[in-house]
Amino acid sequence: MRSEWRSLAPSAVRIAKKLFFFYKSSYSVNFPSDPIRWRIRYRHPLACALVGWLPYAVKRPFLHLRVTERIVEYPFVLRHLNLPLGSTILDLGATGSALALQLANFGYRVIAADVRPYPFTHPKLEFRGGDFLQNSLPAESVDAVLAISTLEHMGIPYYGGPSVAEGDLLAVQEIWRLLKPGGCFLLTVPYGEAAQTSHQRVYDRAGLGKLLERFELQEVNYYRREDYGCCWMRVDEAAMRNISSVHQTEGVALVRACKPAGRKGGP
Repeated sequence: MRSEWRSLAPSAVRIAKKLFFFYKSSYSVNFPSDPIRWRIRYRHPLACALVGWLPYAVKRPFLHLRVTERIVEYPFVLRHLNLPLGSTILDLGATGSALALQLANFGYRVIAADVRPYPFTHPKLEFRGGDFLQNSLPAESVDAVLAISTLEHMGIPYYGGPSVAEGDLLAVQEIWRLLKPGGCFLLTVPYGEAAQTSHQRVYDRAGLGKLLERFELQEVNYYRREDYGCCWMRVDEAAMRNISSVHQTEGVALVRACKPAGRKGGP
């Protein structure tokens, strides 16, 4: 009987959501001011009158709000990607995101790389599938590399890639090889208590520093998930040290770095 009730629970929630006309909006509010938050709206004024006054903790099971770190990561990229049109950008881990396609529409030449199939095509977009560590791109051939929530998965076969010890460090070596001197490196990674799970790594100050030791660090922003998961608040590094992201990402570091001019590729 207990298992039957468990199987009925998801259906009951879906029915309740339809009855109460809940839905979530798909836009951020007041970016880049803090906090970054999604608002809850209702399809009909009657729904708001019936349940809008209830505490969020009561409404949450019906809302299924899930505001991921993408709400701060993508604006960070667009704000710092100040390259001339026609520049070559490598988007590492592009599948599951429209960012590479959007940048191609802007007028950049984009290389989308992922072990998974990529669903979009564009005259200025080239897809490179397979293991990034075995890519055949020429050295010093790209003006910028984007690694948005990607390096933490490199070398961990959760998404179908190969199992490689220190795959994230090897990927950074490859990024260094591909970047032109002075090239821009924008990356975001889970940040807090250092850990490794079956699907990702979480970096602390030492781990992030090891990734970036050859690069010139220009800016680092830190955000943590708050307010029942509906809000990402910008904080300082000290406020991130005790955050655990073992089950889901609760804190993220957003980094802008560059390959110093005059430095050449290689190991």
